[in-house]
Amino acid sequence: MSIKIREKQCKDGKVSIYLDIHHRGLRRYEYLNLKFKKKPANFSEKEEMKMKRELAKRIALQRETDLISGEFQLDQIVKGDADFFAYFQSYIDKNRGLSDIRCYTATLNKLKAFSGKDKFYFQELTESFLERFSKYLQKHHQGESAYNYFKKLKRIIKAAVKEKLLRYNPAVDISCSKQKGMEKDVLTIYEIKVLYNTPCSNKQVKDAFLFCCFTGLRYCDIKVLMWRNLKTDQISMRQQKTKEQVVVFLCEDAKMLVGKRQEQDSLVYQLPTHNGCLKHLRKWVKDAGIEKHVTWHCARHSFGTNLIQYGSDILVTSKLLGHKSTRYTIRYTRVSERLKQEAISRIPSISK
Repeated sequence: MSIKIREKQCKDGKVSIYLDIHHRGLRRYEYLNLKFKKKPANFSEKEEMKMKRELAKRIALQRETDLISGEFQLDQIVKGDADFFAYFQSYIDKNRGLSDIRCYTATLNKLKAFSGKDKFYFQELTESFLERFSKYLQKHHQGESAYNYFKKLKRIIKAAVKEKLLRYNPAVDISCSKQKGMEKDVLTIYEIKVLYNTPCSNKQVKDAFLFCCFTGLRYCDIKVLMWRNLKTDQISMRQQKTKEQVVVFLCEDAKMLVGKRQEQDSLVYQLPTHNGCLKHLRKWVKDAGIEKHVTWHCARHSFGTNLIQYGSDILVTSKLLGHKSTRYTIRYTRVSERLKQEAISRIPSISK
């Protein structure tokens, strides 16, 4: 074990003091937020430099004492040399039934990409590391994505504390705020009609996507939709993501898109992979002359928005979409209002 005091010149011309810590075969740095001018111009600045260097020495001595006694945050760990990534993966493997398990997997992949390592020890999981990871997520993601990823990580850390793998939770005071995301494109009824009248290279993809526009199903739901889920005039199924039971009544257009009834346990649509569906979808949208960023989930957004656009109550819309709370449905009212404003703005002016 060794702790050395280092100094580094920053871009602003000042000198920053940090600790170079070697412990249990690992090397890491602790920045002390102590800065001073490289060339003090007066007595006051010289005293400041002297004071901060002295403070750094006292901190280094305290860190060494803490490491030995097992109280320092780098050693607040029962199994500091255990692989945190392996623990994270084992948590995922044990909880495959979680509705948001894909988000956990994505979080682990983001964590590996950020660290640049295949193995990451528990003792490396410090507040400083988590703060940097939080900023990294917010820089590379929009909307609620960064917040959701960090939330999953905090849940894993909390589980590790509960299992006595960590003596304390380094993420308690670290947050990752939600950001306002880009407005997602939705399809109007007119644009859905244009798509219906435009040929697609894969008829199953075409019919399934349009069916989602009239039912609000996600790709993960339409992919596993079976004939036993379809009654004469409604769908009744448990959503893959939320595990919530949802019942959606079928309009005439939706009934037309399912074709001839097959055996109860056979799939309604034979779809390729998600990426395969997107390739067909993008070409189809382009051929239709629609200049919007249309993903498969756009069908669900379009369903919710069009319901409200044509007078549906927000509570009814929420139930049809299978939302646990109407706060998730509010976004569709905002999009609906924007579409109304755009419609008004397209009316030609009599003064021009």
